[in-house]
Amino acid sequence: MKIIVLSLFIIQLFIGLTVVIGNDDDDDDDDTELEFEKVQTEMDSFVDSGSSTSNYGESYYLEVNADGFGHCASYIYFDFDDEPDNWKEAEIRLYIYSISQTMTVNIFLASSVWEELTITYDNRPALGGLIETFSAQSTGIIDFDLSDLIEDLLDDDEEGITICLNVSSTSEGDMMIYSEEGTNYKDWTPLLIWTYEPVNDVDVGMIIFIILIILIPIGIVSIGVVVLYYRRRGKTAPRKPVVPPMDVVAPTQPSRVQPSTPPSSLKVCESCGEKIPPYAKEFCPNCGEKILQEAIEFCPSCGNKVSPNAKFCEACGNDID
Repeated sequence: MKIIVLSLFIIQLFIGLTVVIGNDDDDDDDDTELEFEKVQTEMDSFVDSGSSTSNYGESYYLEVNADGFGHCASYIYFDFDDEPDNWKEAEIRLYIYSISQTMTVNIFLASSVWEELTITYDNRPALGGLIETFSAQSTGIIDFDLSDLIEDLLDDDEEGITICLNVSSTSEGDMMIYSEEGTNYKDWTPLLIWTYEPVNDVDVGMIIFIILIILIPIGIVSIGVVVLYYRRRGKTAPRKPVVPPMDVVAPTQPSRVQPSTPPSSLKVCESCGEKIPPYAKEFCPNCGEKILQEAIEFCPSCGNKVSPNAKFCEACGNDID
């Protein structure tokens, strides 16, 4: 019995560990579980050196250009309030809806101390280090992976990031990007896209393992109790048949009451109306007249009185012979 219990426990442990490990492998190999959090910009605007005191915070577009009259630079700010747990990548997405020619565009890190409705060329925030340089050739979506930079900013307890897009003063061309106010399509506005792996609060494999740990011992104990019960029951002496005591007298059936014999039929004289004794055959001993016919006063079957010349008894329905 002990060997059976130990074997079942080992099998149970093996099954539980297999389920847990298999569930973890599925989670690691399944890339489709990655999700995306798209965060729109908190502030966006552009500044123009040709109009150094003008604000374009409510403009439908963000402009980047350089020509003989000056140049425009765009500022975009994202905060980190919607940072998901367990994020893997952080990208910035822009939608170029107009470009005059191929342009080399620089992306700088900038100070986040500015306001959307007050920023101008004269009070524009200071630039930091160069993040990336890219070649803008056509309209459409363009993405920038800033995962490492954003991770460093989060480690420094920064609340957000400001990027500045500009071109060198010697370049030519004009590029326009949708601002937050410029379109009703969220995917065309400036976006900070977090790619993250959702946290699985419920470990299915562990739950199955715990259930097995609980149920299998209960099943083993239940089977043992049943087996022990029937073994003990088989060792008990068989029951003796119950024999009634010798002095017990079997009940007798009640005797039936025999019906009383109905009185014999009597003859009545038609002339005098007196009863005729049984021995008189032809003449009435009372009046001497000849007995014309027999009359029965009592039914020979039930003994009830009957009227003279009656052919059957009204009480029992039998014929009167």
